[in-house]
Amino acid sequence: MTLLPRLKTLRVSPLWLFFPLFGFLGGMVGMEIQQGRLQAMAIERVAAGIDHHLELGPSDSISFPLQGPYDRRLGYTELPRIIHMLQAQGSRVIAQARWSKRLVDLVRTFSLFPVYDEKAVAGLTVLDRHGARLYDVVASSRAYFEFREIPPVVAKTLMFIENRELLDPAQRHRNPAVEWDRFAYAVAQKGVQLFKPSHKVPGASTLATQMEKYRHSDGGRTQGTADKLRQMATGALRAYLHGTDTRHARQEVLRDYLNSVPLSAMNGHGAVYGYGDAMWAYFGTDFETVNSTLHGVEAMSADEATLADAGRIYRQTVALMLSLRRPSRFLLNDHHTLEQMVDHHLQLMHDGNVISAQLRNAALDAQLSFQDRAEITPIVAQDRKAADAARIAAMQTLNLDRLYTLDQLDLTVTSTFDGAVQQKVSEMLAALQTVEGAQAAGLYGDSLLAKDNDPSRIEYSVSLYERVGDMNAIRVHTDTINGPFSLNDGMKLELGSTAKLRTLITWLEYTAELYDAEKDGSAKPPHVRDTLHRWVHAEVSAHPEIGLADLLDRALDRKFSASPTEKFFTGGGMHQFHNFDKDDNHRTVTIREALRRSINLPCVRMMRELAHHITYRHDDIDSLLADADNPRRRAMLERFALYEGEVFLQRFIDRYRGMRAADALEAISLRGEDHIDALAVIFRAARPDADLAAMSAWLAPRIEALPDADVLERLYAKIDGFDLQDRGYITGIHPLELWLIARLQTHTDETDAQIIAAAKGPTIEVYRWLLDSKSLNAQNTRLHIMIEQDAFDEIHARWRKLGYPFDTFIASYGTALGSAGDRPTALAKLMGVLSAGGVRYPVRAITRYHFAQHTPFETVLSAPANTGEQVLKPEVAAAARAVVLDVVANGTGRRIKGEFGGGALVVGGKTGTGDNRSRAVDRNGTVTAESVRNRTATFTFLIGERWFGVVTAYVAGAEADDYRFTSAIATQVLRHLAPTLLPAFASVGESTKRRSVATLSPAPAVE
Repeated sequence: MTLLPRLKTLRVSPLWLFFPLFGFLGGMVGMEIQQGRLQAMAIERVAAGIDHHLELGPSDSISFPLQGPYDRRLGYTELPRIIHMLQAQGSRVIAQARWSKRLVDLVRTFSLFPVYDEKAVAGLTVLDRHGARLYDVVASSRAYFEFREIPPVVAKTLMFIENRELLDPAQRHRNPAVEWDRFAYAVAQKGVQLFKPSHKVPGASTLATQMEKYRHSDGGRTQGTADKLRQMATGALRAYLHGTDTRHARQEVLRDYLNSVPLSAMNGHGAVYGYGDAMWAYFGTDFETVNSTLHGVEAMSADEATLADAGRIYRQTVALMLSLRRPSRFLLNDHHTLEQMVDHHLQLMHDGNVISAQLRNAALDAQLSFQDRAEITPIVAQDRKAADAARIAAMQTLNLDRLYTLDQLDLTVTSTFDGAVQQKVSEMLAALQTVEGAQAAGLYGDSLLAKDNDPSRIEYSVSLYERVGDMNAIRVHTDTINGPFSLNDGMKLELGSTAKLRTLITWLEYTAELYDAEKDGSAKPPHVRDTLHRWVHAEVSAHPEIGLADLLDRALDRKFSASPTEKFFTGGGMHQFHNFDKDDNHRTVTIREALRRSINLPCVRMMRELAHHITYRHDDIDSLLADADNPRRRAMLERFALYEGEVFLQRFIDRYRGMRAADALEAISLRGEDHIDALAVIFRAARPDADLAAMSAWLAPRIEALPDADVLERLYAKIDGFDLQDRGYITGIHPLELWLIARLQTHTDETDAQIIAAAKGPTIEVYRWLLDSKSLNAQNTRLHIMIEQDAFDEIHARWRKLGYPFDTFIASYGTALGSAGDRPTALAKLMGVLSAGGVRYPVRAITRYHFAQHTPFETVLSAPANTGEQVLKPEVAAAARAVVLDVVANGTGRRIKGEFGGGALVVGGKTGTGDNRSRAVDRNGTVTAESVRNRTATFTFLIGERWFGVVTAYVAGAEADDYRFTSAIATQVLRHLAPTLLPAFASVGESTKRRSVATLSPAPAVE
């Protein structure tokens, strides 16, 4: 019977029984070499059966740690939750670690920590679809990967302070987990403490047991004698995993300790682990400088200029070593005591022949200079847009709170990106910001850049996706903006005529639904103002056998006027729209041609037709507008009051938020009438609790002749009887602005939403004139606004289903021209729906999660399962796809025609130019003021049967007024990139064959 089964049969705590062997052998006086060899043989015999390996499918032997800072930080304790969560989303366990019986017994029966070759440094790695690294925390960490990289003076200093016998070369079989003399003395002193509780017991921890403690014990602290023995037993077994000669294992103990010891936390950096990180975080000393300086310190002569630097760096090193036991006290607070300790130990280490006199003197002459803040440095120097997109996707999928937490995990994710193509595209986009690069790409000319345009002001972005199986894989996702911000999906942009594609699709959807209703007999007679329904009814009546695809084809040939002379009541006012090309003003064109050449007015009228169809399909709309007693009128008018009131209120909140009471009073007093009644009302609104004397004192310098006291007293009292409408009339200020001024003084902590909610009653009061009006016209004007809002709410819901990225948009026919804004990635995904015949597949940046590689907790999971959703009828998608193919074949996108595969890959797309200005208009729609915000050019495209994406050019700020480029610049950029993008079209990993365990790392997962 072997050792472990014998121990398990005894009726006492098995952990305690692990140590009589150690104690007996350790107590053999005068037999140090022999006891080391015998001890090594005994422990190695136990360690020899410890093993784990990876196999396909879930494991029934695996266990996960429940505690320990190291296990928490690397994500090992969270793995059960993560695995369960991912499986609930449709992920499957591809492979998982199997444990040997010995490892299972040690953990489950003997309560030891899992014994394996632990990682001194771990963190997130992101691979591209080919297995190339896009992001690697470990590769750029401030850590020692080989023992020889450690400057000898650093190793000697650590051993002198913490574990002097660790690397004794004479003891080949030494157990690094126990120094028997110190251990025996500590045990003896523990016995004394039983009789004298105040007696202090010295520590007997070695570096090996310290690591077990701060990595695996609860809270990183020893929780009692049993926990101390657990640390020693695990450390001993870990040292003998690979044989009885522990010289290499002891070197790894020192190396791993330097790499992983926790040293409190630093503002801006977070938790600090390891010597290298601590040198950077607390002193701002570069790790490479540390090593290059200290490696040669022994050979330095006293007159070398670098000796001062060596003294400074070595003093910092000693300070860190001495603060190991109480890092928060010494590194964050008690610097004075730490300096004294350093001086004392410098002399001790010189006396102990650890350092030379010249290094001691140089370190004594130096001073510690602590930083107040340390920034986390970038992980990689190359383009990070793809890596950041993959990290964000992983963070969201794993339900983590921040990217910092994700980066700490022992995790390798395989992404869908094509790293080589991504990097090349990023470089080419950066080159476009130079005159030479822009010229080489053909970006100067008509509808492009003028000769005097500065190309460095233009930011570019590109995204490319591929439909692979049941997902849309991101292949390229980059832009020229430095930092983590993404132009593709980080902001709201007005992308011009690309919105015509969304409008067209919605128009085709409703056309298809009307066709179905006409065919199955459920359609009601069309309203006289519902021209869309009237047309479908006429077509189906005239051609009873017509199919949906043919009807949609006919719909695209319907003609609309391009005249800009008509004014449209939309968005709460009168608006007039214009065409880009004035030659179109007197034409009547088909919808197909309007999209092909991006003519504005037909698309505006198409949007109006949509809104009218949604409005007039209801039976009671005429009654609502004609009957003053219709019960729906009051409710809709109140909705209008709250809707418009919120618009005004938000404007006022933005104006006064954060102002002191006196400043707010002064600001609002300048906006109203300047007679005494108005000023008194304004004062009482802003200072509701002020008395008559305060009002008089405030009015005095603002009124030439202040009335008698009794007149002021009557005015003061009279104001309390004025309602909000009265106050607004007297002051010439919007009543809700007066209400808000008072609210902000008495409710200083309210959020915008809370203020708006509290304003419902006052808002209804302010709009009482409308609710009680006898004028149907006055009310109907407002009802039309709400009716239109309802119609656009329904349109918005359709757009959201197709990936429109924002929760709301303003109800206006201008939405057809891009006034509602969009995001490039959202447009690309819309193209993906058209490419897939109306099916929306999930976008994936990650295909596989590989946790805890080469550990007993190793688990490989697929990405969550994908399910496509049919969001458009195939006929609608086909009709819209035909339009975007026509845009490239014959319209505004023809610059890109034939550029992919020599024309073998057909290309479709939609162009858009956003000349985005902030305009103030009067009630007649006349522009009274204007300022330039930005200019955009976008081309969203599909290529062949599986690929789609978007290209965007963007200039921010007032300088955008100097640029006149159109969407032609976006299509020209794609044309320039075409040869570079083609390699991304070579699909990888579409085979459904299962990979062997041997290829699970680092090869990419099946896509």
